Amino acid sequence: HQAIHLLEKGLAFARAQKNPTVEANFLFTAGQTYYQLNKKKEANQYFQKAIRLGEEGSYKLKPYLSYFYGEIFSILFDEGKYQEALEYCDKREKLIQQMSSFKQIPIGYIDQQYAYLYSKKACVLSRLNRKAEAATYYHKFKQTRFSHTPQGQESILVYWMEIGAIRLGHPILPTTKAPRYHHLGL
Repeated sequence: HQAIHLLEKGLAFARAQKNPTVEANFLFTAGQTYYQLNKKKEANQYFQKAIRLGEEGSYKLKPYLSYFYGEIFSILFDEGKYQEALEYCDKREKLIQQMSSFKQIPIGYIDQQYAYLYSKKACVLSRLNRKAEAATYYHKFKQTRFSHTPQGQESILVYWMEIGAIRLGHPILPTTKAPRYHHLGL
């Protein structure tokens, strides 16, 4: 496949340049490409190599690692592998806690990462029928600044569908069960 060939060339270049950030990104992109080609074994091998680089690398690789964890979460969630998806949430949560101590990483980025994590964790906990824990993470989500942005509101939609606060195929309107979210105008 031509995409794989190009990714392999890019990966070789990144390795020759001794650039672990670019290498990790090429590895992860190769994993995504293999996944889209329904070659899950190969995809997983590339994902794990990218994650290993991120885990072993400097603080500069940690934001990429957070992204990788989030993408793996989404794949596992979509495949119905909720317990495994939750494990990636837990890894991401520890990583974000670690990143929050790095002065080089802006606090706004940390807030955004927590918001994404909390929205995903609320959703997967709901799917695992751990509703009280899900609600706790939803409330943590609401405490982030990012939750008040359009992107933040979009990131919580799946959880709202999970709890029946909004309906699919309908403009974003609350059902009778919906809590009132003044910042959304609902």
